[in-house]
Amino acid sequence: MNIRLFLCGVSVWVGCWAQSAPTDTEIKDACTTLLRSAKDTKALSVIQSVAVEDTMPSAMRSRAMVLCALPFLQQMNTNQFGRMVQTLLSAYPEEGPAVLGVTESDWLAACSSCNGVGTKVGACPPCSGSGVCPTCKGTKKTPAGATCQACKGTGKCTRCEGTKEIRTMCLECRGSGKIVVLSPNIARQYEKVLTELRTLATENIQFAEQSKKALAVWNPPERLAAVNEVIAAFPNRQDLDPLIKARDKMLADIAEKTAKDQAQEERNRMKKARDAIFAAAESLPFSSIPVLLRQIDAFSEQYPTSEYRIELDVLRSTQQSRHTFYTNLWRIFYILGGLVAVLFVVQVIREFIIRRTKKESLLKLPGMENIKDEDLTDPFGDARKAAAKREADDELGIYP
Repeated sequence: MNIRLFLCGVSVWVGCWAQSAPTDTEIKDACTTLLRSAKDTKALSVIQSVAVEDTMPSAMRSRAMVLCALPFLQQMNTNQFGRMVQTLLSAYPEEGPAVLGVTESDWLAACSSCNGVGTKVGACPPCSGSGVCPTCKGTKKTPAGATCQACKGTGKCTRCEGTKEIRTMCLECRGSGKIVVLSPNIARQYEKVLTELRTLATENIQFAEQSKKALAVWNPPERLAAVNEVIAAFPNRQDLDPLIKARDKMLADIAEKTAKDQAQEERNRMKKARDAIFAAAESLPFSSIPVLLRQIDAFSEQYPTSEYRIELDVLRSTQQSRHTFYTNLWRIFYILGGLVAVLFVVQVIREFIIRRTKKESLLKLPGMENIKDEDLTDPFGDARKAAAKREADDELGIYP
């Protein structure tokens, strides 16, 4: 059974090179299938395709390589497993060991036959454990009395050097001192990596769907909010650059539109203020000219580069001339009025002085102070009375 699984894995590994990169949906389905049945050929082919595809994300490809390596270890093929682990660590030296998740202690144990030494101690075969030279039987001499050339006259076994024991390689571990004993952690790690790969594929599917949905939103502010929500939901992804660039472009577009709207609003306010100034100037009384001039000055200060600046300067000059003309006219009127008032007051004072002077001169005539008032007569009054009497007599027909 192990040989068949091995051959099946090798055939899948070789055949996957001719396949195109699988989709995230295919990867997710393959992981789900392998969690139920580790012998599914089609699902294994998908995992192998992920392992050899350079364009795959490193998190997915490294886990796929682990999923390709662990079955060889489960089949006791440590050589192929070691080569694939070496490829994994070469491609991903930093994250490879953590993704692999198993160490030698999970598949190697001390050999029980040699106690992990790799060699066994036994009786020396040439001397049968006696320690003496089998040629001279420990006599150091040949039957002819010459020095034994086999032991050089020592009488000891040249193989064990008289120790009677020799060390031989342990056939169970082939001298390594360790034998392959699989830990349950290998199967658990295989399922764990499968689950992680399925989670990554599921996340890719969700990310692609949410990104597409967010970018399809028509309203720019709502689209920006949707894109920010996707970025916040997947903060650790390595393929966020397209969304970030799209977000930055949307921010720039919104800022540009906002600036244009603000500029248009500013132009509308400026035009409204200009129209109000010109409308007020059409029927502006003299007393309101200073107010209009202040409004024009305020407009020029608020909008120094306005397109209405020239015509407002012309209007201001016109109104300023008008104000100067009317001001001078009123000044002349006030001056003339003042002169008339002064002349009137002077005349009144003059008349008052003249009358007072006449009265005082009459009262100061010699002898006037001795005349009583009832003795004084008014010649003009008497003449008027006489004229009135004649008119009355004429009406009555009385003639003198």
